[in-house]
Amino acid sequence: MSKKKFLLMFTMVTALVAPLAVMANSTQIQALLAPQVKINVEGKQLDLGKSPAIQYQDQSYVSVPQLAEELGYQAAWNAATQTYQLTKKNDALPSILDTDSKFISVQPNYELMTSLDKSAYLGGIKLNFVYEITNDLPREPVLVVETLNKDKTVLASKTQLLKKTKGVHEGYTLPEYIRLPYPVSTSREEVIKQMNNDYTYRITVR
Repeated sequence: MSKKKFLLMFTMVTALVAPLAVMANSTQIQALLAPQVKINVEGKQLDLGKSPAIQYQDQSYVSVPQLAEELGYQAAWNAATQTYQLTKKNDALPSILDTDSKFISVQPNYELMTSLDKSAYLGGIKLNFVYEITNDLPREPVLVVETLNKDKTVLASKTQLLKKTKGVHEGYTLPEYIRLPYPVSTSREEVIKQMNNDYTYRITVR
């Protein structure tokens, strides 16, 4: 899946800056708090009030967790490897084209079938959803549905167009079947129960 590219535009306005001491590689440096630095993502200004930017040697720096949060990601810090791991949030329904549209409900249904040679189970997630378009849009929004495992690895992806006219609309996606690791001797009920634990979905709209 191609990741969404964010255009970051830095707008500088006149404001007071305060000196700030920062530790970098065990060396103390002198930096400046720079609350005047703003970040716009596709016309929407991000809120950096909790962690304003700093300036050091003519470069602007912002908090990774704060920026990740504003862009819809969760940031986890691994002290052992000194690495931030960013993962896409899946706990909220996404907005369509900012404020003009929104999802009202999404209902996942786990479906199952056997392979042609009867040697394995194939499974997928069908989504039934309701969304609202508050104003007529200039184009059809593109819905992207991904199937993920427990490690948040994308196993399958598909796209489809949504309606662009004002109103409340219903829709659904057909499953994108993947090969499952469960023995075919396992009951279908147990396999579907296991799928609920091992697989999830992620939806975005462009």
